[in-house]
Amino acid sequence: MFSRRQEQIIYYLLKEVHVVSTVTLCTFFSVSERTLRKDIHDINLQFKQSGMEILHIRSKGYLIPEQDRGKIKKVLIDNEKYAIDQPETQEERILYILFALLWEREYISLEKIASEIYVSKTTLYTDFQRVKRYLKGNFEIVLDISKTKGFRINVSESHKREILSHIISNHGQRYKYLLKMFHKHGALIEDEYHEILRLLHQWSVDSGYTTTNMDLIHLALEIQIFIARMKNGFFVEQENVNQNVSIPFPFVQIEEICDISWPEKEKKYLLEVISNKSFFIAKKAYYDFRVSDLVEVFLHKVQTQLNHEIQFIQDDVNELKEYVQMMILCLRHGVHDKKIIDINIEKEYPLFYSLAQYLGPLVKEEYNVELTQFEYEQITFLLVGMIYYSVKEKRVLLVSDYSQPVIFYLIRHI
Repeated sequence: MFSRRQEQIIYYLLKEVHVVSTVTLCTFFSVSERTLRKDIHDINLQFKQSGMEILHIRSKGYLIPEQDRGKIKKVLIDNEKYAIDQPETQEERILYILFALLWEREYISLEKIASEIYVSKTTLYTDFQRVKRYLKGNFEIVLDISKTKGFRINVSESHKREILSHIISNHGQRYKYLLKMFHKHGALIEDEYHEILRLLHQWSVDSGYTTTNMDLIHLALEIQIFIARMKNGFFVEQENVNQNVSIPFPFVQIEEICDISWPEKEKKYLLEVISNKSFFIAKKAYYDFRVSDLVEVFLHKVQTQLNHEIQFIQDDVNELKEYVQMMILCLRHGVHDKKIIDINIEKEYPLFYSLAQYLGPLVKEEYNVELTQFEYEQITFLLVGMIYYSVKEKRVLLVSDYSQPVIFYLIRHI
């Protein structure tokens, strides 16, 4: 199987009927002559199995013979079928490695991964160091490293599923590649996924949850991941399951859709996962009228700093109150959203980011919770929208699971 660059070199030579110079190829693909020679050598090693080759014309360059062109095109089509899950960026390589580690009980060697995705062991070692930092920074998990055997994630099944849930929620920018990884490991059957998603929409309405479509997409993917884990013999441990969570959930229908029998401890585990979702936390809570007063004090401070030159629309004020209510509820339950907004809010809106800082001490004094940078960015974004609501052109952001007011605001004003 060819790497992506090797495949592109072949396509480039196929569209040229004359010899292509070495300088032209090196310039086009931004590689050295040595790297180009190695790529051509590796390509020819595979071609020779079928009696084909890329010719090297001394002092001129490279050429694909006319008689080999048809056969090579067929090889490329076959290669595309097998290369569908090949990572093309470092972030995709990180995901590939994580999925490989999470779906393997034993150690995985650098050589094995390198042979699968066609990168050097040096590059891959750097990628594994990033995986190591990711696991340590987000989950306090130490990657198990053996000089003779390789790498593995030696933790309980419930911890592995926590990692998978985090990947689903925090890698939206790699959504298409995530789906490829799900397919590769048998964790996404599209007909079942759409049926589960439809069922979850109905369940959320019947249960009175205020959810976004992304909430339910994440949950549907988690359910498919958990089912795939069970089918591959990975089950959560009894001692790691909270037995006291009770939520009406359509297990029977999902069992029918996916043709499985759901073990009781697995049901309890999924209910525990749902109980930590922001939309579930919000459903349990009552409206805290202290939030209304707190937001009014905050907005008065903002108006004072702006010399009272702005009057807020009441609907916008109500939406801000709703967002702050949800934010505080989630922070008090330990739910900290770590998604990254796709623009630098602090850099682009320094004045409004500084105004957002007024909210932190008010929340700290009243509720004893700390706002993170993410919350300050969301508050900044809402302030920008409230003050410049008439601006036609707005940026679309990656928002948190509990920032539905932001979504409603965008829908109304864009």
